[in-house]
Amino acid sequence: VAVTRLILPDSTSRVGGAINSVAVLPLENLSGDAGQDYFADGMTEALITDIAKIRSLRVISRTSAMKYRHTQTTIREIAGELDVDAIVAGTVLRAGDRVRVTAQLIDAATDKHLWYVSYELALQDVLSVQREVARAVASAVRIELTPEEEGALAAAGPVNTEAHEAFLKGRYHWNRRTRDDLRKSVGYFEQAIAIDPEYALAHAGLAEAYVVLGDWGFTAAKDAYPKAETIARRALEIDENLAEAYTVLGAVAYEYDWDWREAERRFQRAITLNTNYETAHQWYAEFLAAMGRFDEAFAQNEKARDVDPLSLIVSSSRAWILMYARDYDAAIEQSLQTLEMDADFQHALMVLMWSYDLKGMPVEYADAMIRLLIVCGAPTDAIAELSRVVEESGINGAREWFATTGIQFIGGVYNYPFHQAEIYAELGRADDAMAHLEKLYEARAHYVARIGVAPFFDPLRSDPRFIDLMRRIEMDDQRRL
Repeated sequence: VAVTRLILPDSTSRVGGAINSVAVLPLENLSGDAGQDYFADGMTEALITDIAKIRSLRVISRTSAMKYRHTQTTIREIAGELDVDAIVAGTVLRAGDRVRVTAQLIDAATDKHLWYVSYELALQDVLSVQREVARAVASAVRIELTPEEEGALAAAGPVNTEAHEAFLKGRYHWNRRTRDDLRKSVGYFEQAIAIDPEYALAHAGLAEAYVVLGDWGFTAAKDAYPKAETIARRALEIDENLAEAYTVLGAVAYEYDWDWREAERRFQRAITLNTNYETAHQWYAEFLAAMGRFDEAFAQNEKARDVDPLSLIVSSSRAWILMYARDYDAAIEQSLQTLEMDADFQHALMVLMWSYDLKGMPVEYADAMIRLLIVCGAPTDAIAELSRVVEESGINGAREWFATTGIQFIGGVYNYPFHQAEIYAELGRADDAMAHLEKLYEARAHYVARIGVAPFFDPLRSDPRFIDLMRRIEMDDQRRL
């Protein structure tokens, strides 16, 4: 490995005091080949992951950092938007089996370069370089690593280059979150594991992919979550300190096993291992909301936003928690803020639509439903049919139409019964609502874990069948933890 390093003599002096937070901007792909973007993105994510192991630093997540790819925004402006003290920026140039990586640490207050390094190395050595950069950042900002952090950043052995490439492609598609991309990510993670069965991160990535496939209703729960758990446990056999694996196990315990105490223990372990892992905070917040512990849920969501301030799903998840806490005005406002970042974000449109309905705003509810269907690619004749139904049958007609017809356009077929149960409960059709909730129970769909606080089911709470369902999932008192 050829290394060029420059650390300025006054590298730790800065106007604003100590550096407590950093953002890693997307590494620039210098190859001139857009097909190599996945490699630069993967290097960026790996750097973020390793630097995030330094617990005394707040490290902005990949989701927010990637918003600044090819940006003309200045370092100071980016730092201000992300509320960080310093920026890590760099480049990647891959040629065959050789890689050149540069990285620099820039003080956001002064635009001064505190530290610079350039590596030229064999492709199989990239993991060791990523961890060396993390150590160098800690040194430059005068953070003394704990023994546990030193262990986490211990020099990595050579990585199988083919397995690593497959892993990077898997992460690239996983982060895109569409059904087709998630399934592609599964294929790439499996390819990485086939090449290198001891590649812990590939196992963790595959487990996360199955959780999201189950969460979003793209795969049946009984297929998705047991696979996720088995794979996450294998990842921990290889590396017992993977926060991602514990987060997966927390999600499985919460969404599939309905083991509330074990879910909390696993989420807390993940956060202990990596306090900068925003997904652990986000999923833990949603778990706490499902338990009716809303103050704690908001606190965890805030921690997720601290490390991922531009995340659409974290922002929309906050709106979901507000809706379940029955603060419909705040849920509507939060959903609209999310949609300002991305007007087509489906999750936010769903929460907005339901919040308008619960608030008793039928015109806005129908308008939001139309927007959702358009974003989901519903045909124009379906949109026209909905408009006709609203005009002829009012808002109850719209609810009925969505439960029977509109639902097919929003994707996530395994989550349909939950949304249908919500509508039937609101329409006073308790038999139909309970029939769909029983379907969810039999399928072990993750939405069952939310019925204890879901406001649409308030009309059913005195129904003996609903009480029995709550007892069967041991949520007859969801605030007991």
